[in-house]
Amino acid sequence: MQQVWKYEVPPNESAIEMPIFAEILSAQFQGDKVYVWALVDIDKALTQRKIFVRGTGHNIRSENLLFIQTIFYGAMVFHVFEDRE
Repeated sequence: MQQVWKYEVPPNESAIEMPIFAEILSAQFQGDKVYVWALVDIDKALTQRKIFVRGTGHNIRSENLLFIQTIFYGAMVFHVFEDRE
């Protein structure tokens, strides 16, 4: 069975546990926190996914990254990535 689930993205780089093969649909601020929404198969085993946020002009290593979305918080602009190492 598939459902859309919401996951908070921690401010530091850390893993988010979600079902294997989950498809990340979008990322946005809700209040003052960043979240990703994913289409998940609730019957699948869980896995760790590394999702992180960087502001425009901040350093980002470029290997094995998947861009998810650019998000806005007032005048600030952030970019959400998944580390696929």
